[in-house]
Amino acid sequence: MKLPIAEDSAPQVVPVDYYVNDWWPGKNQKYTGQIVRNDQQMPKVIKEVCGKHLFKNTNKDVLGLRFDFCNMTFVPRGICTVYPNLQILLVYNSNVQKLKKDDFLGCEQLKELWLNSLNIEYLPGNLFHHMPNLEIVSVQSCKVKYIDNDILDHLKNLKVAKFNSNEQINAFYDSVSLKTSDGISLEELKQMFKKLSPPNYYDLSEYFEADKLDPVQPTNDYLADSVIADIKKFTENEKYKDLTVIVDGDDFKVHKFVLAARSSVFADMIYKNQQSTLELTDLRKEIFQDILIYIYSDELPEINNNAFDLFSAACRFDIDVLKKHAISKMTSGVTAENALDMLIYGKLYGNESLKKNAFDEIKKMFPDRELSEELTEDTEKLKKIIDAKMVMDEKIRQAQEEFEQMGFFD
Repeated sequence: MKLPIAEDSAPQVVPVDYYVNDWWPGKNQKYTGQIVRNDQQMPKVIKEVCGKHLFKNTNKDVLGLRFDFCNMTFVPRGICTVYPNLQILLVYNSNVQKLKKDDFLGCEQLKELWLNSLNIEYLPGNLFHHMPNLEIVSVQSCKVKYIDNDILDHLKNLKVAKFNSNEQINAFYDSVSLKTSDGISLEELKQMFKKLSPPNYYDLSEYFEADKLDPVQPTNDYLADSVIADIKKFTENEKYKDLTVIVDGDDFKVHKFVLAARSSVFADMIYKNQQSTLELTDLRKEIFQDILIYIYSDELPEINNNAFDLFSAACRFDIDVLKKHAISKMTSGVTAENALDMLIYGKLYGNESLKKNAFDEIKKMFPDRELSEELTEDTEKLKKIIDAKMVMDEKIRQAQEEFEQMGFFD
């Protein structure tokens, strides 16, 4: 039984209507997008959307997206690539039948996920692994029979978990309403999940097969997650560590087979080295620690101010999921101050998405001028233009301060 995929005839450009509204659950005045009653079948990957933005907003300003009564048997991927700052995703009243964790790859910033009135029967334990910041999870009025009991374990910020009106479960946890008779504690909810583990005869074959939905997106199938769980146990086990990696003056003891299995670049380096030590230059130890977190646990490291360094390292060692993790953070945090650096990284590593997002930010600095796209390939010239603009802006700012001090302005 294979996961249904969209037909080749599915539209590649998805129409979206934009609103500033308050219909989001518990939210007010969010800039949102809606895809409602779309009779055309959704593409398996959303790469491009169309629709007129309000005011001067762009895709980066969209905080919520809602699918409602859409023709789809799966949640299309790429949503958070199109909308890099998306916080709330709602999928309502559709024939979505199965969910996998990589349906939400790149959605690390999501805070709310609402999956209501769908045909979902089983919720795998790794479903929310790419969304560690979720505060609200809702799977209501679906057909849920089975749930892996560890599905909520890694959601440290969880405030609400609604599983009302399902076939085998009708309960919810709400950290605010625990004093009422309706809600139950999170621990009680997890105890209920233990009774809903899928029986041995339940058909999970589609979760064991290689994922065919999007050849571009790196994926791990259901079986691979059990392997990762076993590998994670070796993180603190010194007994079988057979390689010392020297990074930034520090020694890291690791397993050759783990690094080789998770990165083709590491596999090639280990094969050529044939030694018990390996030194990596031009790499900060903090970044290598982040890489090890992912290699051993499949968990995405926290990104603060190290997105550029992590992206560079992920490209260097050819680790696709970490690349996308870093790209998501870089594009959502692009500013006038770091846009040129981001464009340079995009050019250096051949990433068109980074280049486009960075150049769009740079163009905002010149509202009265039209910058040529050719400047994305001549970063030295572009830097001179930006530097000149910043010098001019600073002189204008200083002149305004002098005028104010001299009393020319009220």
